[in-house]
Amino acid sequence: MLKRMLRQCSFVTASAVLLSTASVFVALPAYASTSVTINGSGSGRTFEGVGIVNSSGTSKLLYDYPANQQSDILDFLFKPNFGAGLTVFKNEIGGDMDSSSGAEPSHQRTAAETPTARGANFWMAAQAKTRYPSMKYEALRWGLPAWVATDTDKKNYYLNYLSLMAANGTPLDFLGPEQNEGSFNRDYVVNTLKPALTAGGYSNVKLVAADAYNNWNVADTVVSDTALSSALYAISSHYIITSTANAQATGKPLYSNESDTPMHDDWTRTMYVAGRMAESFTTGKMVRYMYQPALDGVYDTLQYQGKGILTANTPWSGHYDVNQSLWMTAQFTQFAPPGWKILDGASGKLDANNYYITFKDPNTTNYSVVIVNTGTTATDYAFTLQNVSTSSLNVWRTTQSTSFSQLTSITPSAGAFSLSAPAQSVTSLTTTTGQTKGTATYSDPADTPQALTYTDNFNGYATGAQMKYAVDQQGAFEVVDYGSGNKGLRQVIATKPQDWMTTGDPYTTLGDTRWSNYQVSADVKVPSGAYVTVSGRANLHNPGNYSPSGYQMQLFSSGNWYFRKVDNGVVTNFANGTVAGFSSANWYNVKVAMNNNQITAYIGGTQVATTTDATINSGQVAFASKLAAVDIDNLKIEPITTTTPSAINRQDSSGSAVTYTGTWADANGTWQDYGRTLKTSSTVGASLQYTFTGTNAAIIGRKQSGAGTADVYIDGVLQTTINTANTAAYYREALYQKAGLSSGSHTIKLVVKTGTMYVDAIETS
Repeated sequence: MLKRMLRQCSFVTASAVLLSTASVFVALPAYASTSVTINGSGSGRTFEGVGIVNSSGTSKLLYDYPANQQSDILDFLFKPNFGAGLTVFKNEIGGDMDSSSGAEPSHQRTAAETPTARGANFWMAAQAKTRYPSMKYEALRWGLPAWVATDTDKKNYYLNYLSLMAANGTPLDFLGPEQNEGSFNRDYVVNTLKPALTAGGYSNVKLVAADAYNNWNVADTVVSDTALSSALYAISSHYIITSTANAQATGKPLYSNESDTPMHDDWTRTMYVAGRMAESFTTGKMVRYMYQPALDGVYDTLQYQGKGILTANTPWSGHYDVNQSLWMTAQFTQFAPPGWKILDGASGKLDANNYYITFKDPNTTNYSVVIVNTGTTATDYAFTLQNVSTSSLNVWRTTQSTSFSQLTSITPSAGAFSLSAPAQSVTSLTTTTGQTKGTATYSDPADTPQALTYTDNFNGYATGAQMKYAVDQQGAFEVVDYGSGNKGLRQVIATKPQDWMTTGDPYTTLGDTRWSNYQVSADVKVPSGAYVTVSGRANLHNPGNYSPSGYQMQLFSSGNWYFRKVDNGVVTNFANGTVAGFSSANWYNVKVAMNNNQITAYIGGTQVATTTDATINSGQVAFASKLAAVDIDNLKIEPITTTTPSAINRQDSSGSAVTYTGTWADANGTWQDYGRTLKTSSTVGASLQYTFTGTNAAIIGRKQSGAGTADVYIDGVLQTTINTANTAAYYREALYQKAGLSSGSHTIKLVVKTGTMYVDAIETS
């Protein structure tokens, strides 16, 4: 999975003469239209659907949601004619290593181990089928356990996964034979895997290759290699909307098998994705579009978060967001069931902003048309009907202001009809019925911070389970049974897996990213040659940095300990020492306490170090270890005092509650910026201000080369001048932090003095 940049464009809502407030044209317009003939007997490709790539830990937090909200979320994703109506489910074959925003557990960690269905992916696959019994399943690997060394090992590893998916009630229909966006071994596919599938009773499983990034290179071989062509069912690529002549010449279905996603609820991005989806089905000649991911179900501290059509990453609250992009997706899925044909002669791209796709039921005369207009002016169409139904057409539309709204139907006259597609819209027309803008059965609770105190002794879990509210990033942290009714959490991967893109020691993330003033402690046992890290205020994780972020205590099996900070991958050591008489056989309690800018470390209940630091204002908990059997038990996360707020309110810099004067720009935020948003200004005297109730405040933003200075005021009184210039880019930094204000209403203000200021959020408590 690779992050795609946002495309900037402006919007102008086109006006048109309508039959009613929400209707569409029926009479032919007086000016030029695009003429389209829909011939139901025309040639076409079989549409295979829009689906979900379920990988990289994106379903783990959904597994931890309250049952009622969990059910509603699954309905919005998979229930036909209700929400997104996704019809293809692609699972990662887990390898206990990071595959973008998390690590999926492997089903077979050694050659001798009995294959086991681990993690949330099997569960979610079954939940999808409950809602859509005709769901199609595919699987692909990102990494492999260390023991898989030969083609025979790999073949057996795959066959065991196929067996587990079948036992799960979700047998695979498709399989990616090689690594996601990796190398492709033609001889393995032709001579080992394909024969093994046939011999193992899986001849019906279709091979899809090569899941390459932005290319169709495998097609260049397929067109001249009959054995490879016979072994493969479909050709797949990632983040691409056009296809090559050789890809089309294979005569095989073409898949956009990992595709652009809308990035939170950004309307610009939603229309961008709608256009790319439409182009992939028209000029790209593709028949499948797969969201990576569809579910934004990982913490906002993690790489590539904020990409899905539905956001569900606060399971303690039960809150979730059905993003507008989900209803854009419904404009395709609720009007084009898998198995319908994309009529080539009635589908096309008019220009860089306008697309139309006609889907036809091969068994009846029913059809649907999806029209995408990403431009700034309306586009008019005149349709002529041949060999299709002339019944009335139901019309649905999504714009920036209205999502999936049913409009006045159109009745063709003399085998023809016309309409105007407004700027910035997706319009769907169909002779079928049943489309619905579904509503939740249960309430969607408020997004409240996770309450403290939070404790976990792990005794209530099944052995082998993952910790509640945790998302593993590398390795695997699972519950083990110590006997006598006592259980704990152990990192169970001892040998480095074969990675995909990133490498590093195991770690897992846990809890609310808005926690600020709190203390985290746990009992730990560290085997010989290993270490354990307990981290608080972990606010930005990148697996390539080998460690979670935050304020940390790190304890080694030598007895040596290090009190430190990891900030944007940079380690700052505050203090270090040695535990006298340390033994790897003993348990030790390790604690980190964070009270505003006072950070304190404890071992065995005794304070060993303290420091002041004001760079990380908030964040969750994380644990890290060596590739070894490190044990963690009796987790406790608690407030500093009963009167000190443990969580902040995070106001995004793009929020309406923040007021601006002077010139400020909305920059393209990255996954490292909260909400993928950022405000910037290089105008001397430009200001922002925010009024809040509380006693603490912090301005969060970037420090980087070329960044400037600014004055900060509270309640009209100058507090300080901050300098945000830095040789390297630091994200989510506390540019300014203030604690101990009187209880009540306050206003914080920033005024640009020199250079460019980068403001991400304001945090208050």
